[in-house]
Amino acid sequence: MPKSWGIGETLSARYAPSWLAEGEWLDAGETLDRDEARERFAAALAASMAQERARHRALVGPHADRIEFFVEGRPVGVYGSQGQQRSAVLAFKLAEVTLICDLLGQQPVLLLDDVMSELDEQRRPRAGEVRLRGYPNVYNHGEPGVFRRGSARSGPRRALAP
Repeated sequence: MPKSWGIGETLSARYAPSWLAEGEWLDAGETLDRDEARERFAAALAASMAQERARHRALVGPHADRIEFFVEGRPVGVYGSQGQQRSAVLAFKLAEVTLICDLLGQQPVLLLDDVMSELDEQRRPRAGEVRLRGYPNVYNHGEPGVFRRGSARSGPRRALAP
């Protein structure tokens, strides 16, 4: 389902498990029955077995699933700026964290490496709001002053041992 991410652009996504046929996607809100998904996954595993053995790697499974993001209906990977691409990934990561919190009742640690470097001035404040959501997180960022001590976007700082 398309969502506005607070800067006048609408982000949407589509998902393709690796066991779907090439070019086949699940659109937002579309679901598969658990038994149907299990059967299709088992069939894809069986069909790919010879190819997997020849290549010495697994071709079917969650590691090979595809997610494509869209801004205003256009593929971010093709038409999006670096800031749009980075923002889409950040939005997806936050959705994952929310899902984990909802399903497991646990807050995972969110590691964000140099998250602000490719975001424009319009997107930076939105990304900084991650700190306000109460998720434990660790930032690695080379630009001084992005997360200032004592600001609303700065939580307690702890040094991590190498």
